[in-house]
Amino acid sequence: MTLRPLGTDPDSGQLKQEVERWYSEEDARHWMGDGFNARIFLERISGPGTSAVDDQRSNHRCATLGWVLFDDANRPVAFMGGDVTVKRALTTAEDGQVIWKKDGPRTLGFTYVVAPEHRGQRYGRKLVRAALEHETLAEVDVLSCSIDRKNEASVKLIRGIPEFRETGGDDKSAFFEYERSTRPHSE
Repeated sequence: MTLRPLGTDPDSGQLKQEVERWYSEEDARHWMGDGFNARIFLERISGPGTSAVDDQRSNHRCATLGWVLFDDANRPVAFMGGDVTVKRALTTAEDGQVIWKKDGPRTLGFTYVVAPEHRGQRYGRKLVRAALEHETLAEVDVLSCSIDRKNEASVKLIRGIPEFRETGGDDKSAFFEYERSTRPHSE
């Protein structure tokens, strides 16, 4: 098994098309919902961050990360990716100047998908575990995901990784987080 960051390899364009195909399968579309656009999401990988200001707070997208898991025959079998965001709030500095200041951890809200022809072979679990250890997550404090409660395989997968804890949810979705060791970050 090999985990490679998407966007750094020469065949990234081809891999993104393959991952987009996985997300276009009927069951993946069902679990992701109508608002998810795999092509737009995948195009953001390795792109610059953005800020969206909302009501005196800012969700700043620092980056969009993605990884592809390859099996022992070097075939792509699964993908995990998401946006790294940090909350910022307006505050007044000692000199009276209004500035944005970090107001929360760096969080990777992620999704994953396993190639339809490779499901049921524990690639999802191997993918998430490998990504948790990957060096590109060194600056991430929290990993989070929400899963439709009816998606029993995904709920079971995330519950089966001890680092994740269920943090709430509603009638439809379960929310999970993995808090990594906290490190100081520059403001």
